[in-house]
Amino acid sequence: MIRCPPPGPKLLVLHAACAKVIHGSGAAEVIDKDLQDMEEINVLASNGGHADNLHDALYLSGAAIAVEMNTT
Repeated sequence: MIRCPPPGPKLLVLHAACAKVIHGSGAAEVIDKDLQDMEEINVLASNGGHADNLHDALYLSGAAIAVEMNTT
């Protein structure tokens, strides 16, 4: 298990501001609908033809994590 420090106060303020904009603009409902739609889609065909759908589903679920390699 990877342990990370809790977010700092500046990040929490930024998160709260983003949440207010998303909810105030009505985008939260659109995001919720997209997430529900992704749950209903078969994301990977037996021939791998829906790999883009799988990628999108992972990205929207937060499962896709970008790892930055430090090569210095």
